[in-house]
Amino acid sequence: MEKISVIVPIYNAEKTLYRCVQSIQRQTISNLEIILVDDGSTDRSDYLCNELTKIDNRILYLKQKWGGVSKARNLALEVATGSYIMFCDSDDYVTSDWCEKLIEKIEKDNILPMGQYTRIFEDGKKQNSNDVSGVYFGKDIPNIWMWSVWRCAFKRNLIEEHRIRFDESLQYGEDMLFIMQYLRYIPQSKYCVLKQKLYYYVISEGSLSQRKYIENRWKVASCYYDYCEKYSKLWTNKQLRKYSSDFLDMFLQCLNNTMMNHEISLGKRFYMNSEIMKDLRYQKVKKWADTSRFNSFYRFALKRKNYIILGLYTMLRSK
Repeated sequence: MEKISVIVPIYNAEKTLYRCVQSIQRQTISNLEIILVDDGSTDRSDYLCNELTKIDNRILYLKQKWGGVSKARNLALEVATGSYIMFCDSDDYVTSDWCEKLIEKIEKDNILPMGQYTRIFEDGKKQNSNDVSGVYFGKDIPNIWMWSVWRCAFKRNLIEEHRIRFDESLQYGEDMLFIMQYLRYIPQSKYCVLKQKLYYYVISEGSLSQRKYIENRWKVASCYYDYCEKYSKLWTNKQLRKYSSDFLDMFLQCLNNTMMNHEISLGKRFYMNSEIMKDLRYQKVKKWADTSRFNSFYRFALKRKNYIILGLYTMLRSK
């Protein structure tokens, strides 16, 4: 088995770092390079990383001033030497066959493999992913919504040949855009979802998904739409309606997100949402989407393109 580089970005992970790294060390495949990148931690993460390098020569430790998870991952990509690249977040952990199952698939077929995962909540409750296993193509992309690099395995030669990197300007959606770039260089953008649950995704109180306002959310949503829209001619009318409904939900979340940005004036928020609603992508999606699930007040605002009513409705619901 060729070497696998596992990249682990770290920020104030003293409570979970050992669990994460030990789960990687216990892989059924031993030919690993474990790259730890400390992203300016202020706790004992630096000390723990240094200690880990003393007990396992497969561990490479890098440090940077705080720059975000994308910059940390990009730094590791510059020094990785494995034939394959995998990612694990420092508060998460993996099954012992995580590498084996994903690499087995990528070696057999020219494909992007994705494993299932289990969400772990702070109260100890667990929730398994339920993506339908099987082989998919670019036109099927809207079937999968959890686009995270930690559920995949990548060929490093493809990443380097096409200089695929994470967008360091984003705090949300950077995984999805990285995967989309990668799929461009896979014939028919082919990927597969395995049956096995291989990754434990720990939901913490401070995770990004818990934040109220997410910067650049519209940028990510529109990029995702642009990538998927090129396959729209291959969709049936039923698929077009379903996917348009899904995209409308995504775009409406962007409108909601704008209204949560209390660092700018209310007038500026209304203006930003008016620009989103004028966008041709939004107009195409609204034309085909099923809006019957919305109440009559919301449907009226959508039909009239009334961003002020939508904005005020969003603000009232969020209180």
